[in-house]
Amino acid sequence: PYLASFSDDESADTFFVEYLSVDAATKQLKGTLYTRKAFMKLALRGASALASRVAPRSRVVHYFTANRLEDVVFRLAAVLADAVPVTVNWQADDLDRALYKCRVTEAQLVLTDAGVAQDFRDAAPCPVVDAAA
Repeated sequence: PYLASFSDDESADTFFVEYLSVDAATKQLKGTLYTRKAFMKLALRGASALASRVAPRSRVVHYFTANRLEDVVFRLAAVLADAVPVTVNWQADDLDRALYKCRVTEAQLVLTDAGVAQDFRDAAPCPVVDAAA
């Protein structure tokens, strides 16, 4: 059903989602528009990357320190790669809770951004990868 939503018909090149980020230099909002086709290409690249790192039905922790496009892309990528995303709530989960989620789910991988503390990276029970890389 997911692939049908992103089929290569006339709607594939229409606006699908706008990602808003804050420009670090100006502190202004910057919007980036993605079509269905562009978003699916990102998700398929993410699915390929996940499939090369984790077994089917593996848990993949999503630990981002803000609302990130990578999080949304890798959620669809996880479904496409037959993996299960596990959420770390960047506003509520402390270091111990984030590590607990990794352990209890037996996660095989953690996807992060540059803002995740080195303490977590050092203590994580599985590989930690910067999702933007």
